[in-house]
Amino acid sequence: MLIRLKLLEDIEFIVTKFFELSKVLVKRHIYMFKDTTFIVQLSKIWTGLLHKSRNKFQITNYVHLFYLSAIFSIDISRKLMAVCNGSDKFVVTQNMKDRLYIIYLSLIVFPVIRNKEKIWICDFLTELNVSFGKYLQKYSLKDHTIENQFLIIRYYIKSLVTLDIRNSWGEDEIITDFIERLPLYPAHSNLYY
Repeated sequence: MLIRLKLLEDIEFIVTKFFELSKVLVKRHIYMFKDTTFIVQLSKIWTGLLHKSRNKFQITNYVHLFYLSAIFSIDISRKLMAVCNGSDKFVVTQNMKDRLYIIYLSLIVFPVIRNKEKIWICDFLTELNVSFGKYLQKYSLKDHTIENQFLIIRYYIKSLVTLDIRNSWGEDEIITDFIERLPLYPAHSNLYY
C-alpha cells in the first residue's frame, strides 16, 4: 500500500531503523515460520527505497547486502514458483533487474565472507537457484529480450558456481542453447560472422 499510494515519497522515517525491523522479519521467517506475505511487501518497499525515495539507504556492508538479498530472493522465488504453477507470469521489469543485481552482488561477495556469517543466507540463495532451474526447464528463455536472457543466465551460472550446485542435463542444454544463440546478437558477443 505504501508503494501503490506513493507514500514512500511523502513519509519521512529513519531507514536504518526500518532495516533493523526488516532484519527481525527475515530472522522470524528463518526461525519461526515461513510467511512470505511480509517479505513480499518488504521487497516492494525496499525496492522503492533504493530507487526513488527521499529516505535514502546505502548498502555499505555485506550485512545490508545479505539481508536485502534474502528479502529479494524470497520474493523472486515465490514469484517463480507461482509462474511454474501457472498462476502468474514472469516479467523482467526494472525493479526485478535491480533485485537480481543486488542478489548477484551478494554472490560476488559470498566467497570472501567467513562461513559462520553467511550460512543463513545459503538457504535463500539455493532456493532461488532451484526456483530459476524449475522456471528455465518449464518455460523458454526466448520469451525474454536478449538483455533479460543474458541477465537471467548470468545470475543462474553465478549462483551455480558460487553455491557449488550441480546443474542438471536440461539446464546444461538451456545454457548451451543460449550461448550458441549469442553470436546472433553482435552487441552481446565478441564473435562476428
